[in-house]
Amino acid sequence: MKPRIIECLGDIAMAIGGHFERYMPSTMMILSAASATKFDNPNADFAEYLKTLRESILAAYTGIVQGLHTDNKGTIQSVPARL
Repeated sequence: MKPRIIECLGDIAMAIGGHFERYMPSTMMILSAASATKFDNPNADFAEYLKTLRESILAAYTGIVQGLHTDNKGTIQSVPARL
């Protein structure tokens, strides 16, 4: 999964605000799966990829929270348990 695509989820959430709520279940599954990505013996390239991926995941979460907050829908009730 490309980190920039994950980061775009937050951009989309900020653009559509509270309407993003309907995409929360699938988005949270994607972000959860991406955050579970790891390599057994990462070399320098994989380590950099993981760093970039984690930064993108954090940026996506931030964008989602900000987008939902603009329409007073900041309370997230359906977050998967493994987050």
